[in-house]
Amino acid sequence: MFIPSGLAYFNTSTSNIDAYAPIAFNINLLKLKERDHDYDRIPSKYEDLNNDKDYFNDDTDGDGTPDFLDYDDDNDGFYTKREIRIADTNPYQYYLFDNIPLSADGIKVHLDKKDKPTN
Repeated sequence: MFIPSGLAYFNTSTSNIDAYAPIAFNINLLKLKERDHDYDRIPSKYEDLNNDKDYFNDDTDGDGTPDFLDYDDDNDGFYTKREIRIADTNPYQYYLFDNIPLSADGIKVHLDKKDKPTN
């Protein structure tokens, strides 16, 4: 990571650093927090369906709200969180993204408007 002097110490000189000298830092990433912007139990990184890194152009139901902000991705009247819930668990448990069941049409159940949750 590069931080210019203007964001760090400006023209102040220290015993080891000259005034206006650029400094290169090595940073170790120790933890990463995955975001779920719409709280539907599917991390937002999985809601970029075409993998183009533009999350705003993925709108399964065409309602104008991108999937990563849409709590009902297929606009079937059931929250996505409910559609990926594992039946008969107390407290509720949810499928991880890779394990979400497929509908009869071969797409994940939370994206298929014809597939209704049974639990």
